[in-house]
Amino acid sequence: MAGVSEPPLRSPVSYMKQRGTLELSNTGLSFTQDGHDAPIISMKRHEIGTIFASKDGAPATRLKVHYMNVPKEDQGYNFLFLAQPVDVATRERNAFKDVLAKLGAQNKNPVKPKAPIAAPGLAAPVGPQLSTAEIQLRVAVLEKNPELQALHNELVIRARTVTDSEFWLGREVCILLVPFQQFLMMA
Repeated sequence: MAGVSEPPLRSPVSYMKQRGTLELSNTGLSFTQDGHDAPIISMKRHEIGTIFASKDGAPATRLKVHYMNVPKEDQGYNFLFLAQPVDVATRERNAFKDVLAKLGAQNKNPVKPKAPIAAPGLAAPVGPQLSTAEIQLRVAVLEKNPELQALHNELVIRARTVTDSEFWLGREVCILLVPFQQFLMMA
């Protein structure tokens, strides 16, 4: 799925009694209300979680899409497919359902990188290999700063939007301060 260019899926739907177009493209799922240019719902492909669909032949052809890693109380997005006759709506919904189900499964069980993880909480470095001391300093910085650790986990570990090396660019001063802080504690 990832990296494969697919033609976008488009279908007329209703969301919260508002007519519009549901589109699934290489970037994600979006709903644009009729008469508007910008989508009012936009989910990136890696954000797509579980989906539910009405049974084929049901009076209303529905699809419910949830975000990945969101509490069960999340109501998700309910779309009613409007194409006529009903078998066309069902066929369009099933096209969305097939792709979204694969994305949801892929997001639930992402392919693990082949490179070993440098240390707990640190992604494998890209570029020059880090020494054990450098890794220990980075881990110490993250352990002392929960907000930075949460940001690192979100950007590097979970979303993989930046590499570990990119994350630490501009934060070298944090790493350099650790030995100095340790020295001050000993004095």
